[in-house]
Amino acid sequence: MWNVGAGLAPAPNFKMIDQKRITADIVSELESLADPAYREQLRGYFSEEINPIGVRSKAVHNVASRHWQSMKKEPKERIFELCEVIFERRIVETTTIAIDFLWNLRKKLERSDFARLERWLDDYVDNWGTCDNLCGRVVGYSIRENPEFASSLKKWAPSDNRCARSA
Repeated sequence: MWNVGAGLAPAPNFKMIDQKRITADIVSELESLADPAYREQLRGYFSEEINPIGVRSKAVHNVASRHWQSMKKEPKERIFELCEVIFERRIVETTTIAIDFLWNLRKKLERSDFARLERWLDDYVDNWGTCDNLCGRVVGYSIRENPEFASSLKKWAPSDNRCARSA
């Protein structure tokens, strides 16, 4: 089990293990940092049903940053595949980590990637915190840097997904 702080073992080599293993390692690390009282506090804060581990944001971002170091040179598509596996877990903290990874890729996003962001918004974003994180950072940056992406927003307005409508 790893802990955020000095003397950590380096993150596993991204090339040597698969996405499910990386995701399991991330979840295990987050579980070692969990605060049950904070987990319950988070559940009470959201009107939607959420699945938190109970790790404070700074520690979650530290875990993301440490794992990013072992993957940052990987092809964008491989990182997208990892993000998909992470999103599938539907855990508040792991979703934040996937969004941190996407944020690190923001300058490499292309028009074809925007469709994937839209799909992830529709498939995996089910609470306002995740919506604000993904849309306020990654989607917002993409639109600011590529104004032609803004036309996609019009089709989100009638969505059945409340988060997509508010994005």
